[in-house]
Amino acid sequence: MTDTKKISDTASVEALLAGVEERATCKTGMAATRRRFAVVLADVHAAALRIQPRLLLDVGARQGCVDLDYRAAEGGGAYSISDEPSEPELQALAVAHARRNPIAAALDLLRIDLEWHASRAEEVADKVFAGVAEYARTEGGDYDGDAPGLIEAHCGDQELKFLPWAMACAILRPRLAAAQAAHLAELGENA
Repeated sequence: MTDTKKISDTASVEALLAGVEERATCKTGMAATRRRFAVVLADVHAAALRIQPRLLLDVGARQGCVDLDYRAAEGGGAYSISDEPSEPELQALAVAHARRNPIAAALDLLRIDLEWHASRAEEVADKVFAGVAEYARTEGGDYDGDAPGLIEAHCGDQELKFLPWAMACAILRPRLAAAQAAHLAELGENA
C-alpha cells in the first residue's frame, strides 16, 4: 500500500512528482553562461519526497553532461545523478534542454534517481519481510517488530543510504502490521 503523504515505493514517485513542477522556482547563477541553476521546490513537495527543497543543476560543467545534486531530509546525506549521453549530438540536446528548462531537467533526473532508490527500498522490504515470515513459520515467532530494527538485523552488512532505508521502513510498517493482525487472528482461532 502506497503512503500518499511521503515517497515510499516506485508507484509513489510519479504520483508525488506530478504537481511539483508548477510550484518549483529556479534561480540562475552565472546568467551569462546559464550553467548553474538552483531549483527550489515547495516545502510541502520536498517533505513528501524526503529531500531538502534546493536542487542544484550544473549544466555542461563536464563536457556534454548535466549533473544534479540534492540532499536528503533529516540529515540523510547528499545524492547526485548525472545525465552523460555517449553521442555528441545527444550531449548537445541534453545540455540545451537543461538550459532551456532547468526545472524539467532537474525533475527528470530527480525522478530517475528516486525511482532507483524506491526500487532498492522495495528489494530491501521484500528481503526483510521474507526473513521475518520465515522466522515466524519455522520458529513460531510473530511479525511484531520495529521496521528500522528489522532492516538492521536483516541487512546490517549492506550499505543502505537514508532514502532507500526510509522508503523501506514506510513499505514494511503496514505489511508487518497486516501480517501481525492475521497471525494474531489465526492464533485466536486455534486457541
